[in-house]
Amino acid sequence: MSRRRSAVRPLVWLAAPLPLAVAACAALAGIDDPVGRPEPEAGAGPAPADASRAPDATSTGDATSIADATSIADAVATADAALDTGPDANLDGGAPPSDAAGSDCAARTVDDVNGVFVATTGADALGCGTRQQPCRTVQAALAQAGTLGKSTVYVAEGTYAESISLVGGVSLEGAWSVRGSAWSPSCAAGAVGSTLVAPDGEQVTVLADSLGGGSTVRWVRVASPSAAQPGESLYGVLARGATTKLVLDHVVVSVVGGGNGGAGAEGVAGANAAASGCTTGAGTGAAGEAGAPSTGGQFGSGGYVPGDGVAGGRGATGASGSAGGPPACSSACGTCDTAHCAYTPNAAGTVCGAAGQAGCGGGGGAGGAGGLGGGSSIAVYVWGATVTCEDCTLTAGSGGSGGAGGPGGDGGAPSQGAAGAAASCMTNCGFVCPDAGCTAGPVCNATYASENGGSPGGPGGPGGAGGVGGGGAGGWSCGVYVGGAGTVTLSGSVVNVGDAGAGGLPSGSPGVSGARCP
Repeated sequence: MSRRRSAVRPLVWLAAPLPLAVAACAALAGIDDPVGRPEPEAGAGPAPADASRAPDATSTGDATSIADATSIADAVATADAALDTGPDANLDGGAPPSDAAGSDCAARTVDDVNGVFVATTGADALGCGTRQQPCRTVQAALAQAGTLGKSTVYVAEGTYAESISLVGGVSLEGAWSVRGSAWSPSCAAGAVGSTLVAPDGEQVTVLADSLGGGSTVRWVRVASPSAAQPGESLYGVLARGATTKLVLDHVVVSVVGGGNGGAGAEGVAGANAAASGCTTGAGTGAAGEAGAPSTGGQFGSGGYVPGDGVAGGRGATGASGSAGGPPACSSACGTCDTAHCAYTPNAAGTVCGAAGQAGCGGGGGAGGAGGLGGGSSIAVYVWGATVTCEDCTLTAGSGGSGGAGGPGGDGGAPSQGAAGAAASCMTNCGFVCPDAGCTAGPVCNATYASENGGSPGGPGGPGGAGGVGGGGAGGWSCGVYVGGAGTVTLSGSVVNVGDAGAGGLPSGSPGVSGARCP
C-alpha cells in the first residue's frame, strides 16, 4: 500500500458544496453507538463517483507541501515541493509528535483543583480522579470532570483500550509520567505516551458530538482497532454538530484501512419445469439484466455509508416445446344396453385419443446480489463542527475494496413433451359364458378398440440465467473529511493517506484518496 505525506501549514478547510443533483441524495444518520453502518439522512450528499483521488492528491502518490493559504482553491494552487514517500506509516499508535520535547510540553504542570486524573494503574471507583486515586478509564474520568465541574482530565502514560465521548468544556491532556503521586510531563523522544486505542468493533476512537462548547485534546495518540470488519469504516476522531468546537493539539491519529466489501451472493437457480402440457413455443428464456454497479457511498453526520451494487435481474422462463402429433379417431363406436346386452353401433359418436403435449420451459434463475461497498479510513471526520489541528500527525489507511457482484443463478431445466392418452371405442357387446358349461349363466360382455393419442410434443426451453450483481464501490482514504458546513484549520500538521479502495467487478466505482476530502 502506498502512502502520501503532506506537511500542512496554517490552512482553513471548509465543507465543499456538493452539486445540486448530488445534494438531494440521502446522507447518514448520527451514530450514538458508532458501530455498524449509519443510515442515510436528509440533506447529506453522496461521494463523488467520477474521481479516485481528491483534488489535492497527486496521481503518483507523492505527498505535497501546501503553503499558507486562505481557501481551498489557494491551497491547491500553491501546492509545491513533494516530501519523501516511504513505506506504510506505523498504525499502532503512531510516532510521538515531532516536537514532543518542546518547551510547551515540558513546562506543563497539573492543576489539582480543576483536574481529574486517570492512569492504567487506577480504578473506576466512587470518587476516583485524584492524583492519589486516579480513575482507570478515560471515559470515567471525563464523566467525573463533567459532574464535578472540572476543566481538565490528565492522562498518564499507557494504552487505554476504549472508545470515548468528549465532554463540552473539558480538555483531555496526555503525556504525563507518574511516580507515586507525582505527575510530571513526559516529553522526551521515544516516550511511552498516552494512547487511546478503540476496541475491536468500535468504529470511532474519539467522538465529539454536539458538545455545546469547546474541548481540547492535546499530547494524546489516537488509534483505531488493529483491523476493520468487512465493509467497516474507521475514524480516529469524529466531530459533529454546530455547537462542537474542538482543538487537537499535538495529537497523533493513526487509522488502519477500511474493511473490504463482501462479494454478492449467487442467485438461486430457476425452478425445473414440473410437467408437460404447456402452450407451444420454442427457445431458451432470456437472461436477466446485470445489476447496476455502485457509483459511490454517501457521507453524513454519522460518517460514511458504503455504496453497494444492485442485484441482477431474474432470467425469463424458457419457452414451451413444439406441439405434439394429432391423435387417432373413430366414428364407429357404439353403446351397449346392459339390461338386454344389446349393442347399438355408431351411437357414441366420434371418439379420439388426446393430442400429444408440448414440454414446458424451465424457470428463470434469480439475479446475483450486488457486491458490498468497501469501508473508508478517515483520520479526522468533521460534520458541521469547527475543528482546529495544531502540530498534529494524521494518518489514514487505504480505503476498502468494493465486493464483486454475485453471479446469476442458472435457469431451470425444461420438461420433455408427452404422448397423448389413448381413448377406448366400444365395438360390440353380447352375452358370453364365463365358465365351461355356463354353470353360472351368461354375462353381458363388451369389446373395445383403442384410439391412440398423438405423438409427444417437443421439449421446453431452459430458463434464462439471472443477471450478475453490480460491483460495490471502493472506500475512501482521507486525512480529513469536512462536510455539513463544518470547518477545519490545520497548522503545522502532517497528513498521510493510503490508496483509494478499488471498485468491485463489474464496474463498481473506486474510492477517493486525499489529504482533504471531498
